Amino acid sequence: MKCKKCGEELPDRARFCLICGTPVDQASESPADETPESDAPAVLEKTVAMSALPEEEGAAEPVSTTPDVDAADGEPADDAAASDAADGEASPDDAEAVSSDESADHSEEAPSPKKLEEPLEAGGLGAIPLVPVAPAPRAARAHARAQRSYLSQGDHRPRPERLSIHDAPSWAEHIPSHAPKKDAAEGSDASTEHGAQHESPSHDGEGTNSLGELHKDFRNNFTSIDMTRNRLLVIGALACAAVLVVAFLGVFATSWIGPFAPKGAEIPQVQPPSNGSIEPLEASDDEEEAETEELPEGAPEVRDAVEDYSWEELSQISELIAAASSDDDALSLAERYGLCGPDGELDGTQSKTLELGTGTEVTMRVAGFRQDQKSDGSGAAGITFVAQNSAGSHTINYSGQLGNGWQDSDMRTYLNEDLLAQLPDDLSSVIVEVKKHTNRVLGTGEGQAETDDKLWLPSYSEVVGQPGSGSNRASAYRSEGEQYRLYKDLGVTWNSGGSKVSLPDEYWWLRSPEVVNTRWYMIVAPDGAITYGHRPGTENAIILGFCV
Repeated sequence: MKCKKCGEELPDRARFCLICGTPVDQASESPADETPESDAPAVLEKTVAMSALPEEEGAAEPVSTTPDVDAADGEPADDAAASDAADGEASPDDAEAVSSDESADHSEEAPSPKKLEEPLEAGGLGAIPLVPVAPAPRAARAHARAQRSYLSQGDHRPRPERLSIHDAPSWAEHIPSHAPKKDAAEGSDASTEHGAQHESPSHDGEGTNSLGELHKDFRNNFTSIDMTRNRLLVIGALACAAVLVVAFLGVFATSWIGPFAPKGAEIPQVQPPSNGSIEPLEASDDEEEAETEELPEGAPEVRDAVEDYSWEELSQISELIAAASSDDDALSLAERYGLCGPDGELDGTQSKTLELGTGTEVTMRVAGFRQDQKSDGSGAAGITFVAQNSAGSHTINYSGQLGNGWQDSDMRTYLNEDLLAQLPDDLSSVIVEVKKHTNRVLGTGEGQAETDDKLWLPSYSEVVGQPGSGSNRASAYRSEGEQYRLYKDLGVTWNSGGSKVSLPDEYWWLRSPEVVNTRWYMIVAPDGAITYGHRPGTENAIILGFCV
């Protein structure tokens, strides 16, 4: 059976539509005075509560909830006869009996009931106040339910199921909670009961709500922390970018192309490729003039290597170095002529070949600048050369005796007479005589002997510097001249000479007599060791030294 108005499917013997409340015509299907017990819960739950007739004093039960039906057409006779029966104590039969008794008591006073469609006259005898009819709810909950807390998606605890009206076990369980109460006392009990029904779920929900709130706070805190961290990361990235930009602008502004470049900043020169595909840029006339102005007047031309200079040109350069106002200026001039590396460094490659009269070739290396004093007292000699290989061999003394030391030795005579005569004229003419200081032979006197020599052998201190504390000469040896820059830059020490000073299969002489005995002169062994000596009658190699 369906409602004629909204088309909703209705239960059997339904008297009103559960959706729109429209009365259902069932005169032809069932007697008007019968109300099936099975339909009572649906009628009570889905229909709108009607106002009850005024109760008589001493009435124990509410008026009947079953409306009278007109015998002619089977429609409800009076709206005021229906009651909510919310307390669930009255049954349909009792309600019908009460309605019959009241109808008998008031039969003489009240007019016969009329249909809902025919309202009574206002103020007329037996008029029943009309109550606005509200549409019935579509569905009702089986039980009152406490407020649910908002849980996380991972909370899968069971929740009360929603039941439709057809799933209820009995009609009394579905009586709406807003049904009218019989009296104040019962209403109070019902309210208390209703509150008790809600108290337990609410109490149970407190823990759930607390957990839910804690969970929400936890998530909110983490969200705020993440947002703060993200903001800090963004701010840090922007700060780093700003610092980089400022640094770049600062470097650019102070570079040679920037607006704040220092005055006199040199513009970098592009070097031509080494394969010769592009011709190197030639210096302009202005640059050549500038280079010429830096050199003293009458200075020799700058050449690619020391070997390319003549002995005469080296002598002139030596005079310029000797005349420099300071050692730094002297080293700058030597570097300009290619006689040393940056900062005056010497590595043994600054050399020139000397050919003796006997045909022996000797490689003479630049050993130092302004380290030997001229014999005439005019100052320091500009350049000192020391041989890399042997210029021959000779004894210190033919007799094999120490004698009075270097000043009276046969070796000194041989160098400054015989060997000097074997030098080419262009060299012998520019060699400068310098002063040399040598320790005396032990037991022959105090102090040092001073000699004027053109050719000489290096002393112990001129090669290795001062002996260390581990040497047996440390306390007795007195320096015979400052260590030459060549040996110093090569890292030669009293106990570390090695290949930097050694000659293959040859010992070579030093001009220094041994200070701890009266038998030896000091030597350099083939392995570079400078720790012992030989007797003066032994023939050893000659390492030649001179100044220009």
